[in-house]
Amino acid sequence: MINTALTRRRPENPHEETWQICFTDIRIGAIGARAGVPVHADQWGWSVGLYPGMEPGTGRMGKRHLRSRA
Repeated sequence: MINTALTRRRPENPHEETWQICFTDIRIGAIGARAGVPVHADQWGWSVGLYPGMEPGTGRMGKRHLRSRA
């Protein structure tokens, strides 16, 4: 069995606090700071666009507290 690890990459824009999550060369999601949220709200969010059993064009999103592991 071939085990290919997920990798993370920073986008071209140095002002974005975002990491693109890739499986080989396919972008499957992102983790990053959410823009426009109040200071007391969760500051980090994630999205995934490739999940087993998902229909094309659907995705999942969420948020995670800054002090927790994302």
